[in-house]
Amino acid sequence: MSHADDRARRATLVVVACALAVTACGGGSTSEPRTTPTTVTPTTAAVAASAACAAPQPSPPERIDVTVDGTPRTALVHVPPTPGGAIEPLPVVVSFHGVNGNAAVQQATDGLLELSDREGVVVVHPEGLEVGLNDQVTGITGWDPDSSQVDEPAFVAAVLDELGATVCIDTGRVFATGFSAGGNIALVVACALPDRIAAVAPVGAAYQPEECEDAPPLPILAFHGRDDLVVPFEGRDTAEAGELVPVRTALEAQAGRNGCSGEVTTTDRSPRVRSLDWSGCDAPTTLVELDDHGHAWPGHPMPFGRDVLVALFAGGGGQPPNPLMVAIGEQPDTMADNVLLTNDDVDATELIWQFFSGVG
Repeated sequence: MSHADDRARRATLVVVACALAVTACGGGSTSEPRTTPTTVTPTTAAVAASAACAAPQPSPPERIDVTVDGTPRTALVHVPPTPGGAIEPLPVVVSFHGVNGNAAVQQATDGLLELSDREGVVVVHPEGLEVGLNDQVTGITGWDPDSSQVDEPAFVAAVLDELGATVCIDTGRVFATGFSAGGNIALVVACALPDRIAAVAPVGAAYQPEECEDAPPLPILAFHGRDDLVVPFEGRDTAEAGELVPVRTALEAQAGRNGCSGEVTTTDRSPRVRSLDWSGCDAPTTLVELDDHGHAWPGHPMPFGRDVLVALFAGGGGQPPNPLMVAIGEQPDTMADNVLLTNDDVDATELIWQFFSGVG
């Protein structure tokens, strides 16, 4: 399959996912210029080579299959080519998809595959399972942050064990990111595996109450749009769609766990983008707020028209309307508009990698 055909296949997967749930989608572009990312000095921490670094490697895996508590689980893997086939411990980024998305959709939207080949980073995209958000929204693919049905941290730990046995990775530089519900599970898994995950970067995350309460300090860089309808910046608490913690409340809680004792400083990255940085912390704590930004991955617009998205959210052809849309009381046109509302003044993927490079 050619590179162009592969990209077309991934784009088709994005459309299919949008027909199911907005939380797996990116957004549209704006006309403001993108700012130059902040320079971060790479870490000089000692390398922690995995077991696979001790011997020449066969062809790297494209997926990893594990069984956790009797449940088969899967993750897609992308290993960048190394010059001359050299064996060098590589960092790892684990990226979680949103509700009713899948690993291939997340690959197509988060921009990490391109970064992987350029920067020499192993990228892992886990697959969720069918779980219910609540009594009203059931039978959808997603994550179990309470581990009441499946043990998500154990799944990720098993994937990392298998990855380290087959790919030469730096086990001290493993990071987590994700979108929407995937952003939340990235935080939950990082809190549960402090010896395995070095930092986390949630994007448009659906923060839930009483998570990570007893977790140790964890470097965090979060992104959220002020105009997000699916995961509102100010949170949500309804019987139909469940409770989501306000974004700043969630970051303040993490700042507390990170031992932040100083003031919060605000820096303009552009006229429409601000960074809130907590000070006096044991671990870096930053929230990037974006105006004119809906439920999307900053800097990565989705290449599909509004009419197509409206039709997909509306259902038809034997398919019901988008269940999450119904639960939050929105309409197909407003959902499509929110998915297409993307602030591209900054590229979240580039900023995330700069952040990870500085703390891992």
